[in-house]
Amino acid sequence: MNLPLGQNSKRERRFRNSLAAGHSGRIKWTASGVEDCVRHLQNERIALASRGKSNEWEPYSETLIYIRNKYGQLKGTPHYYRMAAVILFLDRHIKGLKKMGIVKQDGENFALWDDALFEAFAKLPFKPVTGFKFSDVAGFVLRSKKPN
Repeated sequence: MNLPLGQNSKRERRFRNSLAAGHSGRIKWTASGVEDCVRHLQNERIALASRGKSNEWEPYSETLIYIRNKYGQLKGTPHYYRMAAVILFLDRHIKGLKKMGIVKQDGENFALWDDALFEAFAKLPFKPVTGFKFSDVAGFVLRSKKPN
């Protein structure tokens, strides 16, 4: 089907809209979806370390493969943007999260996360370049811990 210049097919429009949703942070993703992806990344990192290839760890590539296989290209793209923002946030702020007691480590260097952290990553808005704000995430987690 040949479309005039400037007009796009329905598939291209849907893909462009999903990209816009991913960039703006307006996607529907549950805390369990974020948790599944994080657990998958942790398991893959442990598997690489056990084979002695921990220096080959690429969390962004592994995330892209996992999300595209789980959600497909159209629905997976905005989820990848959110998960990339999660990885960026953790790279920058893992020490602060440990200091606040939101993330703990057991004896095997395996991170134990507060469930509210997954909820924060699923619900809070973010900017594609800068990611999540530490104050927003920490505030969300602390508010969810308070009894009503």
